Amino acid sequence: MKLDHKEIERLTDEVAALRDQRDKFKAMLSKNSANSSKPPSTDGFRKAKAKSLRQQSGKKPGGQWGHPGRTIELFQNPTKIIEKKPESVCSCGGMIQCGDG
Repeated sequence: MKLDHKEIERLTDEVAALRDQRDKFKAMLSKNSANSSKPPSTDGFRKAKAKSLRQQSGKKPGGQWGHPGRTIELFQNPTKIIEKKPESVCSCGGMIQCGDG
């Protein structure tokens, strides 16, 4: 099989065109809504990993050992006591019985 100069030139041009097309498709695949003007609906089903901008402190999450906790303190001397009892009928229509009788 002998190729002439024109055929070699045509094949070389075709290879160059295919390489350009491949590079264009690779660039399209690497774009998503985070790095281009594409809408998020075109990203596909893979979720992007959330990246935190905070640096890790090395401490465990939650209250640290030795930290003085805070709670709501009770009144030592209340001025008045209000007794609350439920109504005799619930909002669903059922009867409510108090513990007193």
